[in-house]
Amino acid sequence: GFSSSTIEWRIDFGILSTLYGVDEIVFVETATHGYGGVVSETRLDRNPWFNDLINLHLSGKNPIHIKTEYPIFGKITSTVTVDGFSIEDGEDIFYVEPASIVLSLDKQIRQVQSLVHWQGGEVPGKMKIGRISVSSAMEKITPFIWDGRTAMELESFKVDDQSEQFEVKKALIETSQVFDRDQNALTLNMGIGVDQIIEHGSEMLQNAYVQIGLHRMDAAAYENLAKTYTQMMNAIMKELPEKGFDPDTMNEVMKQEMAGRGMQLLAEAEKFLKKGFGITISDLNATLPQGKVNGRFNLTLKRDMTMAGFAPVMMKPSLALDIFTLDSKLSLPAELVRNPSLTQPFYPGMQTGLFVRQEEMLTHKAETREGKLFVNSKEVVWQ
Repeated sequence: GFSSSTIEWRIDFGILSTLYGVDEIVFVETATHGYGGVVSETRLDRNPWFNDLINLHLSGKNPIHIKTEYPIFGKITSTVTVDGFSIEDGEDIFYVEPASIVLSLDKQIRQVQSLVHWQGGEVPGKMKIGRISVSSAMEKITPFIWDGRTAMELESFKVDDQSEQFEVKKALIETSQVFDRDQNALTLNMGIGVDQIIEHGSEMLQNAYVQIGLHRMDAAAYENLAKTYTQMMNAIMKELPEKGFDPDTMNEVMKQEMAGRGMQLLAEAEKFLKKGFGITISDLNATLPQGKVNGRFNLTLKRDMTMAGFAPVMMKPSLALDIFTLDSKLSLPAELVRNPSLTQPFYPGMQTGLFVRQEEMLTHKAETREGKLFVNSKEVVWQ
């Protein structure tokens, strides 16, 4: 129409319909035309499964509201708000607090930003989830490669019933994907942190954080690996509706696909082995009842390699110095390590074990320098 339009969107689940029990999702969008753009509201009431959910479990009240703005200039913004509601499950009632989702994207769908807030929920006397927030800002490079950051924060999670008492306070997960256009390389990082973990009233962990990264991954190899893996999963999902979704059947189908595509996946992964590719563990910190843990680890390739190129290292370990640079450091309470062999040399050329004891702590340090390997500041003499 001149002043408004009605649009129907359908998402067909295809082979996933057997898994989810839903053939499709229908979105009905009523758009109002204005001089500066279009504003629309979206409904889900064309879906029988959705109406059943509302009528059987939510007393006929729809808690979901979707509004989208399509301006002539600027980004498309969609806002989803969810009212608080409760669901009964036997003798328990799960109270769900309000939530909101804001998604914005440019007309080319290359710049995507999202912000999610949920006030949490609880099953009184058993479990309680605190506020959760998720923020993301991503730029699409290709359908499989994105550049940007995502962060998720959990205020608290508590299980408190007769059999189990467990609490997590202020958990954080951060991920980043950084695309280097000049080098056509991708760096992936993930940071995980938690302020406190308490079990049965005792503090088990405090101020813990660690960051794990894969650096200078060949972007073309990453994309090919993602495509191959996607093809494998599609093949698996085509077989499962006929064979069943029970764990044993899914495991068997996965094994069959891996047997057929495993070498293909390995060949794509091998292309990551280029100069500069590295694995890092950084900012490792945690406080345990036994004491503090901190450390770092960095292993980087000095030249392009193949899988077969690592075979000679098994016979002559000193060849690894021509392949890798290493920098690692770790300190932890001795009480956590029960294996005494870790403080003893396990290679004839070593002058110390992997760890040395300093009072109540075990410390480790290893690094490559000027073509030599030093473990706990002592040079390893290769036999």
